Amino acid sequence: MCLFPGLVWAAAGKLEAFEGDVKVIAKGATRNGASGIEVNEGDQVRTGANSWALIEMSDGASITVRASTDIRISKYRFVEDGPAAQNSSTIDIIKGALRMVTGLIGQSNRSGYAVNTPTATIGIRGTDYEPAYYPPGDPEVADHEPGAFDKVNDGETFLRKDRKSTRLNSSHLGISYAVFCLKKK
Repeated sequence: MCLFPGLVWAAAGKLEAFEGDVKVIAKGATRNGASGIEVNEGDQVRTGANSWALIEMSDGASITVRASTDIRISKYRFVEDGPAAQNSSTIDIIKGALRMVTGLIGQSNRSGYAVNTPTATIGIRGTDYEPAYYPPGDPEVADHEPGAFDKVNDGETFLRKDRKSTRLNSSHLGISYAVFCLKKK
């Protein structure tokens, strides 16, 4: 008996490649990074110093998790043959930096695609961007100013805090401290 016809439960993505100290934390259990390991909604991916991980998502998106980064896949819903409005992806950056290239969710349901940091939300209007969050006082990221950052390589994103939003294109770098700053690259 199938209660939800057409709905297929699958992994949000998989660890395609990695180098160094990579952990996938799911429901309190920690697994060491290994090629092909599944990542699911609710999982955290953590990289150590001088480490990185490439996650290929089931909608075709790719996430490169940079060194000394901790992220959570807080929401992920993708049904390839389902209505685009039902597909969504929300990634929380706890600390560190990513490079993301959007897949079908970002292309077909932009409002359902977001990257959250403690200081701002980053939404997309493009395909290739590098969001980051550096917490204040974290010794692992002492060479960065604290705050949320977004560098756009191709397309357009927006940086939102409270009720204010700033559009960023490939000639801008957005930074969210207590107020927005917009810098030319």
